[in-house]
Amino acid sequence: MSEDHSQIEDTTLHDTSKPIWESRATSLIIEHIPTSKFKLKLKFGGYFWLMKNSCRKIYCFGSQKCIHIDTFLYKFSQLHEEVVKRYSSKNNPKISIFYVDKYALEKSLIVLDSDEKFMAMLGMYGSEKQVTIYATIENNISSNNHTNHLCANTDEPHNEYDADHCPSEESYHSHLSSDNEDDIMNDDDVVYSSTCSRGFVAGCRPYIGLDACHLKGKLNGVLASGTSIDSNNYVFPIAYCVLESENTQSWTWFLDSLKKEIGTPNGLVISSDMQKALKVAMMNVYPNVEHRECMRHLYSNFKKHFRGDFFNRKLWVAAKTYHSTKHDRLLKEISDKNEDVIAYLNTNHKKIWSRSKFGTTSKCDYITNNISETFNPWIGKLRYKPVLDLLDAIREKIMKRFDKKRNLVNTWNGTLFPISKNHLNDITKVSMLNNSVE
Repeated sequence: MSEDHSQIEDTTLHDTSKPIWESRATSLIIEHIPTSKFKLKLKFGGYFWLMKNSCRKIYCFGSQKCIHIDTFLYKFSQLHEEVVKRYSSKNNPKISIFYVDKYALEKSLIVLDSDEKFMAMLGMYGSEKQVTIYATIENNISSNNHTNHLCANTDEPHNEYDADHCPSEESYHSHLSSDNEDDIMNDDDVVYSSTCSRGFVAGCRPYIGLDACHLKGKLNGVLASGTSIDSNNYVFPIAYCVLESENTQSWTWFLDSLKKEIGTPNGLVISSDMQKALKVAMMNVYPNVEHRECMRHLYSNFKKHFRGDFFNRKLWVAAKTYHSTKHDRLLKEISDKNEDVIAYLNTNHKKIWSRSKFGTTSKCDYITNNISETFNPWIGKLRYKPVLDLLDAIREKIMKRFDKKRNLVNTWNGTLFPISKNHLNDITKVSMLNNSVE
């Protein structure tokens, strides 16, 4: 009897399929089977939209639901039922489900239609413990693209919702396309074409005006732009982009992107309102070029400290004169009136603001940043649009402007620009008038 009892105990010790008794207690303690938690971010109700002039697709105008599952228990059929339930108002819709192949060099979508593919997806995203799944009605998929070759740089909002959420249409038009919240932007978000960059280098004066304006409507952010002037004194847009705010990191990114396109032309001049963050960014990216400060912005700050017609008149004349001796004489007159003026200018406005200090290579004597600020009223009500629509609408306006100017240039005769001809005619008339007086 004792031998049988020991055999039973040995069998019990080695039989892991049976529960373990502890101290002959009345309750049963069972070893817990390990579970694996996983998060499915289901996007539904939207569709894939192919951006103009790009293979890039975004999933927009949909809702999101987060589903927390146990990978040992959850099956594809349960996910499919969850998706179909979201389209209950449709008449027997044919629904397609996708996820992004994270190992592909160019992101592509993989169809999710079986338990095997569902398990492969869980294995692919096993380290992340979460994956985004896209559901759409089959007729929302572009017919000229095969499903497994879709270019799926899907733009997603950064916030993760743990409940059903139906964001506005604008929320999917985010200018941020990086999944890393520390990144500001990708290079795709600055808009410049080879036409604009080549046109600036080949036919424009080495002068760039920088400015930014706030977006309107529900969206936050600013629209930054860089503009120049061509050989006939027409405004020439070089680049524009949407930034989250006017901070040093954003401006540095924009100027770095611009520098990759145009380099550093000889005699380059950058004019701006010398906003604090922009000033730092310019010194970081373009430290050795001529930095000009808009006189209008300078005076708006100056008059807060020194009021009166005397200061107004003398300072503007000092900015407009081409002669350094006259400029110094006017500043001395201002200093005689109030010694604090020169100290204020040397401390707060160290950049170039007088024509007498301008370089001669750019052949541009603007003392204000008006050419850059004309870009803001030119785009007008476009600032109320969502980001993607805004950028695309500006692109269309620039294309129409270039076409209009090209047709105008075809009507010109000779080798000189009209502005140059008019300038020579004015000089000739003045010279003839002086000779006749003598």
